[in-house]
Formats: sequence, C-alpha cells, structure tokens
Amino acid sequence: MAAFAESNDQREDGALDTRLMSVWIPLSDTTVENGCMFVVPRPSDPEFDQDTSYTHMLPAQQASDSIQLNFALSRATALPCKAGSVLGWFGNLIHWGSDCQPHCADQPRSSLALTFRRMDLSTMAKPGESGYSSFAAIAYDEAKNLTVGDRLKLISQSIQQFKHWYTIPGSLNELVLM
Repeated sequence: MAAFAESNDQREDGALDTRLMSVWIPLSDTTVENGCMFVVPRPSDPEFDQDTSYTHMLPAQQASDSIQLNFALSRATALPCKAGSVLGWFGNLIHWGSDCQPHCADQPRSSLALTFRRMDLSTMAKPGESGYSSFAAIAYDEAKNLTVGDRLKLISQSIQQFKHWYTIPGSLNELVLM
C-alpha cells in the first residue's frame, strides 16, 4: 500500500520536486491496535503543496481542553504492515504513529524512522523553511569515514531537529547539546 497517491510530483526535468523524504521501518508487525502509522493521503490534504503553511506543518494543536485538528481525521488511512516493511512518503505528508491500545494483546510496535533530504537544501532552505538544517548534508563517501564522535554529533544534531515538535527531556537535552 502506498502512503501517497499517484500524482504529478515531478519537475519538467523529470526529477521529484520534494525537499524531504521520510522512511519508516517497523521492527515488529504493526496493527491499528499496537501502533501502526497513519497518513492523510495527498488528495485529502488541500495544503499538501504549502509546506510553509502554519496549519499544515502543525496539523494538531492543543486547545484549552482538547486537541484541534487542522485536517479531516475521517480521511486518515491506517498503514498496518509486517516487520521489515519499508514505508516512505514526502516529508510534508501529514503522518503520525499511533499508540498501543489498552485492550491490545500484542506488544507495542517498535520501529525506526529516518529522514532524507536533498543535498542542495543546505544552501537553498532558510531557517524556518521546510528542509532547513543547521548542519551540512553529507554524501555517502563522507559518511563511511565518520568517527564515532562524528556520528554522535550527527545524532545529537538530528535530535535537535525535532525540538519544535517534541519536548526533549532535560537530561537528554544536556547530552545532545554537548
């Protein structure tokens, strides 16, 4: 099952016109009950192409005593899959991993999440724009020669990329800022 519908996502030169690619790999079988991924397919997201739109980039916001959704929840699609499956979608596709339901007899799912960005984004994107990163992209040849210290620094920088969505606990925040 594709996480996005077929559409014309190519530039005139034939290249995909996307800044980020998200990849999700479940390490255990996933179901709606134990925590599969959900997406809002592109045709159901009127702001898909507006990746700088505030409501698109923050599709769920805390209201006084509830959560306000900026998309039609009825259009969301569950993506249950087998361990080792590889799911991929453009970075601006609305997506989330669900939690394990209390009545679920299975173990909560475990997974890996990766984000790939175009090499040219480090010079194109500005702070606050989709695809912006405070660290330069690295090519495969550079990555294979990284020291353990270099790899830990990249992990630290990667965790910091998500601080606008998630609160990083103090002890972890201190580690990643080192």
